[in-house]
Amino acid sequence: MEKSWKDFLNNQNVEKDIFDYIGSLQEFVGQMRPKTFGEKQQIETAKEYLKEVRKLAKRLETKNDLLEAKINILEHNLSDGEILDG
Repeated sequence: MEKSWKDFLNNQNVEKDIFDYIGSLQEFVGQMRPKTFGEKQQIETAKEYLKEVRKLAKRLETKNDLLEAKINILEHNLSDGEILDG
C-alpha cells in the first residue's frame, strides 16, 4: 500500500483545520456527564461557546477567502503590468 495512503489511514500527516478541533471539542463536551446542576450549567455554557466559536471561525474563513481572492487579482494585475489607481 502506498505510504501516504497508509499515513492517512493511520491518521498521520493529516492537516487539521480549526473546524476539526472545534468538532473534537464538541464531541468531548457532549460526552461529559455532569454530576451536579452546576456542572450541567457549565457544560451547557461550553456547548454554547463552541457554537459561537464555530460561527466566528466560519466568518474568519470567509473573510480570509475573500482577501486571498483580492490578493490574487492584484497579483494578476501587477503581473500584467497594469498600474493601480488610488
